[in-house]
This record gives sequence, structure tokens and C-alpha cells, in this order.
Amino acid sequence: MDFLPRRLSKYLSESTSLSHRQIRRAHERGAVRVRLSGEPAAKNLPLSATIMGQDTVLLDGREVTPHTPSSYLLLNKPAGVVSTACDPQQRACLVPWLTARAFPVGRLDAQTTGAILLTDDGDLTYMMLHPLFHLPKTYHLRLGERLDSHDPRLQLLREGVDIGDGKPAARALDVRVTGGGAGWTGVRMTLEEGRHRQVRRMCRAARLALEHLHRVSFGPVRLGGCPQGEVRQLGAHEIAALWEAVGGAHVPRERAIKALERRSKAWREQGNPDTRLERWLLRHNAR
Repeated sequence: MDFLPRRLSKYLSESTSLSHRQIRRAHERGAVRVRLSGEPAAKNLPLSATIMGQDTVLLDGREVTPHTPSSYLLLNKPAGVVSTACDPQQRACLVPWLTARAFPVGRLDAQTTGAILLTDDGDLTYMMLHPLFHLPKTYHLRLGERLDSHDPRLQLLREGVDIGDGKPAARALDVRVTGGGAGWTGVRMTLEEGRHRQVRRMCRAARLALEHLHRVSFGPVRLGGCPQGEVRQLGAHEIAALWEAVGGAHVPRERAIKALERRSKAWREQGNPDTRLERWLLRHNAR
């Protein structure tokens, strides 16, 4: 697959660990230079400039190239850990499990345990979190009372409850009793949304005493026997299954090409065409 043209700002974001603010500051102090294909000298270009495959981007005099995603991990998150790379309140966070560029896909609240994906694949992360695809997530709940599968409160979770976020009623795809004992019930619950603290708020709205919440799967990926506090590398078949669940690995590329076409058209209409980008798009569309 050939190089996909991209804005200089995006190129730097994909090539370094700098934040968008740090990229702007580096550009403002003249640390970012670009040697265009066929030209002998590097020069300053705006962050909106298009970078092509044969161009060279320099940061503080050193060439940088886009990072190739390689980290796909599944963590069995312990209780008491917040799902961020850092926390201003100094609470335990995900730092011990993160690689240099991997970040969590979505969040689990601090007391919820279980499956959370960690990856450095920005395109896959975007697709998995996009509401268009509604990746199902399955949880095991421990309720602090004994009830049977016909309890109307469980049916209420299926029908939908108002969780107070101004959106339509939150519904579970599936709710079933999995076991229980004196004073407690185990429930398996599957959602296709990812609203803030959704399971806890649904239980509160249905007047169910939730004692513990544990996520066992994210889309097609299951936690399995991964011990609490440990991570495992996803297999190639699991990564492929995640891409299939969001429409395929070709989707982000097609979306990016459509954006390039819109940008190219807008620049030409403004009287400032990007001829290098236009030539690339002509070659691409001729295939």
C-alpha cells in the first residue's frame, strides 16, 4: 500500500510523541523543516501543507517518519485503577501497562475491573469508539440481592431506562441471570453503547444494588483466562476480527482519501491549488 498524503501536522503527530500543542510550538520556533521531493534544501512550511511519500520531514534537524502500529494488548484492569495515562489526583493509572505509544481504547471507571484494550493504532481506536459501529461490550454484574430471571427490573434494563444524560433511554442488548446465592445474584449484561458509567447508572435507575462490575469482552475480543493485573498480546485473528467488526481496514484509508479530495477541490476553488496532491489523486483514481 503506497504512502497516503497527509497534512504536516498529522505527519508529525504520527511520527513523534508530541502533543498537538507541542507540535505547534516546535513549528513556531522553526524546528520543523521539510525537504520536498526533488528540491535540494529544506524549508519552513505551514502545518496545513501536504506531505507526499518522497518528502523528508525534519524535527530539530533529524528526519522523522510515521510510526507503524504494532502494539495490540488486552489488559485485565484491577479495581482502583483509573483508565488514563496520568492522573492529576495521583491515583493509580495505566502507566505500568502502557508501551511508549499505546493508549487505552475508551475507559472503565476506577472500581470496574476487566477487559480494556491498549493500542498504538490510532485508526483502529477511532473506529472502535465511533458510535456508528456499536461494538458490543459484555459485563458480569454482582447484585446485592437474590432475584430470578423474571424480575421486572431486569426486563426494564432490556426495555430501556433514563440515565439522566439527556439522551434516549439506555438499553441492554441482552440481560440474563448466570447464578447466585444467599443475598446475591450474578447477571451477564451486553451493551452496544459506551455512555459514561452506563451500566452503573442503568442499575441505579432500575433500583438494582450493583456490588461489582467486571467487563469480560470488547467487541469480538474476550478476556478469557488473562489474570487480573496482567496483559496479553492480541493474536492476529483477534486484530483481524476487530477490523472486520468496524467495517474493514480499508475504511480509514477511504475516508482519508475522500477528505483529501475535498481539500484539493477547496484549494483550487480558492485559487491556491495543490498540484502535487492533484496529481496523486489522479493517479490513485486511475487505478
